[in-house]
Amino acid sequence: MNVELFNRNQPFITKKEQKILTKQKVCFIGCGLASQAALLIARTGIGKIVLCDGDKVELSNLNRQAFDIGDIGENKAESLMRKILSINSNIEVEQYPVFLKKSIISNVIKDSDIVVSTVDAGPLYFEIQEYINKKGIMGIFPMNIAFGSLVFVSKNGKGDFKSLFGEKLPENNSEFFYQLYNKLKQNVPSYLSPHIEILLSGFKTNSPIPQLGLTTLLTASLITEIILAGNRAEQLLLTPRFYYFDIREFVRNG
Repeated sequence: MNVELFNRNQPFITKKEQKILTKQKVCFIGCGLASQAALLIARTGIGKIVLCDGDKVELSNLNRQAFDIGDIGENKAESLMRKILSINSNIEVEQYPVFLKKSIISNVIKDSDIVVSTVDAGPLYFEIQEYINKKGIMGIFPMNIAFGSLVFVSKNGKGDFKSLFGEKLPENNSEFFYQLYNKLKQNVPSYLSPHIEILLSGFKTNSPIPQLGLTTLLTASLITEIILAGNRAEQLLLTPRFYYFDIREFVRNG
């Protein structure tokens, strides 16, 4: 471990906690939304990272994801691996420049301690959670919602989306967010309500969904703190409960 690289983490991250991080392996399935989290976790001291994504960097990604002009057209997993190693060359990084399929879930996740999944909602999304629950490892399922970040967590085989949606799970992104909104609409910030129908219609038509850079950074911070809290053996909110923080509402209301 490069002690100097992480000495500013102390005393907020203890030496014992830092040592735990260096031995952990985090698997990122999807390297767009999760790209900022991967860099933050690398800066925090994780020892091993797995990156899986078949997508290429586009100009529209640059308002929020951890890429730059020079990365456009390159595979996201490959580009992100270079950026991680430029921060800490001691991290063990595996990369799979492919879209995850059910047939390779076990090969990609393997001996990971934590899985961060940002693939679109649908059968594969739920199969990932089912697999990690069987393995008893931690699963983190983050999403950006305007100025807010929402994160679902599974751990030690507990916490699954059937407890939120019932036995019939949403079949695609559109159904997922429509059902999620109907279940959580009492908690939606007031500024967001007028835009909900536009957002939901975007999912139905596969139109680009608005996403902000500041929200992606907030999501990265939430993911990292959830990992740290798990290492401190703190009780986590498990699905159907969730973590949600809206920076705009916080600034407005304190």
